[in-house]
Parts: sequence; structure tokens; C-alpha cells
Amino acid sequence: MPSKVSDKNKKESKKSYGKDEVLVMFESLRDDISILAEGQQAIKDELTEFKGEMYSFKDEMYTFKEETNNNFEVLRNDLDNFKEETNNNFKAMFEYLSRMEDDVAEIKAELNSKKDSEKISKKWMNEIEKRLSQLEKKLVDKRISALKQKYKA
Repeated sequence: MPSKVSDKNKKESKKSYGKDEVLVMFESLRDDISILAEGQQAIKDELTEFKGEMYSFKDEMYTFKEETNNNFEVLRNDLDNFKEETNNNFKAMFEYLSRMEDDVAEIKAELNSKKDSEKISKKWMNEIEKRLSQLEKKLVDKRISALKQKYKA
């Protein structure tokens, strides 16, 4: 019996194909390999395109980063200049107001000395003080409006 099984296996394994069948199998195999190669080429082309897009995107991001850094630097400089101008304006305003206070104190002292030395009516003195206060207010208002206009522009 063992010989029958081995004979049967030999027959199955020794199956022969005709020339046409072999050619059809090779053509089919060649077509399958061609399809695989085309698919691989398409994947390679897409990856190459994607890689190029990523490099381009990377360049755009570096450019954006540089522009942003430059803009922040300009903004920092503008802010520093604004701080310096503001501090200078506050100093100038303080000096200006100090001079006005000194002038007002001087005028009041003069008026008080005249009041003691000469007979000046209280009504006239009150009118002078009122006008002096109005003058002070107008001067301060003008200076503030001038500063506001300067910073609007």
C-alpha cells in the first residue's frame, strides 16, 4: 500500500503544464508585478510630493517665526520709546505745574502783603483770587488737551 500513496503523490506533484499555460501564468505574474510596481511608484511620488510640501511649510514657518520675532522687537522698541516719552511728559508736566504753583503762591503773597499795607476791599481781593483760580484751571486744561492731541496723532 505504501507504494500506491507515493505513486499518487508523484502524479500530483509531477503535473505538467503546457507552453500556453506557462505563458499565461507568466503574463499574469508580470501584470501583477507591474501593478505592484506602479503602486509603489505612486506611493513614492506621493511621499516625494508630501516631503516637498513639508519642506516648503517648514520654510514658511521659519519665515513666519523670523517676521514675528522682528515684529515683537519693533513693538518692544516702540513700547520703550512710549514709556520714555510718557515719563518725559510727566516730568515736564510736573515741572510746569510746580512753576505755576510757585507763581500762584508768589501772586498770593504779593496780594496779601498789599492787603496788609494798603486798604484793599475784600470783595476785590476775592475777585482776584477767583480769577486766579480760573486761570490756573484753564492752564491745566490747555496743557492736558495738548497732551491728549499729541497722543491721538
